[in-house]
Amino acid sequence: MSLLLSLLALSATASPCATRFVFVGQPECVELTYADGRTQLANQCEEVLLVDQSVQGTFQPVLPGKTVEVRDLQAFTLGLQGKLYRTVALVEETCEPDAGTDEDDEA
Repeated sequence: MSLLLSLLALSATASPCATRFVFVGQPECVELTYADGRTQLANQCEEVLLVDQSVQGTFQPVLPGKTVEVRDLQAFTLGLQGKLYRTVALVEETCEPDAGTDEDDEA
């Protein structure tokens, strides 16, 4: 089981909060989303994007306007215009306040 799925499963059992993955470090024109057990990378840049072979399986540059599925890894490298970007997946939890701890009711 991949590390991302393991983290999501662990956080889901630990609290009733909503959990999602947030990707940081990639160029602004690259969109990464995690849904239905899959990570999608969309190249919205004007240039060809190079993707770390460890998440793509083979060395296949991602052309502008194309979307590919990548393996779930916590961190990987992207290359664009001669620069390298270290992309990291973070777990983000959003919790609703507990209805029983409303401070206005105590006053």
